[in-house]
Amino acid sequence: MKSITVLVAFLLGLVLMYAKSLELSDFTVLDGKGNAYPLANLRHVPAVLIVNVASHCGYTDRDYRELQALRAKHDEDQLAIVAFPCNQFGAQEPGTWEEIASLADRKFGVTFPIMSKIDVNGLHSSPMFAWLKAASGNPHDIPWNFTKFLVLCDSTVKRFSHEVNPMQMDDMITNAQSFCGAGYDETGGGTGEL
Repeated sequence: MKSITVLVAFLLGLVLMYAKSLELSDFTVLDGKGNAYPLANLRHVPAVLIVNVASHCGYTDRDYRELQALRAKHDEDQLAIVAFPCNQFGAQEPGTWEEIASLADRKFGVTFPIMSKIDVNGLHSSPMFAWLKAASGNPHDIPWNFTKFLVLCDSTVKRFSHEVNPMQMDDMITNAQSFCGAGYDETGGGTGEL
């Protein structure tokens, strides 16, 4: 039994080490119409907020409203928000992409992109979400809708529970440019500490 534990710990260490060598810009996802969307398009943005969303969740109203408030507050070269519908939690995102996007627009005035519906856990999990979990230092499954990943400087990942209000991340988003370093918006590079 001890050898299995050691093997699992070793494999987890390899996964975490590999995850640290990747960046968000290494991934391509599908937009709502099924077209490839390279996340390298966001490499120049110091703060990228990625959220698994659902239309029929107890957090839907609060989180969509606060996500849109963050979108309105910050320039698009300071913050990108990317939503990924997921039906893995209580079947609370059963609709088509068109239905999901229409509700988000009509009810919440959402102006950030809503990508194609995906899985965030399990065998069919999006590779990007697998990376987000590992790179955040918390490789465990996402427990519910509206788990948030704030990616700073294309590679530093901070994970937030569904219970965290999006506006609670505002200071980190505001300080992302200084965290990434001078010139990040021009080169996509830079390092720093919050």
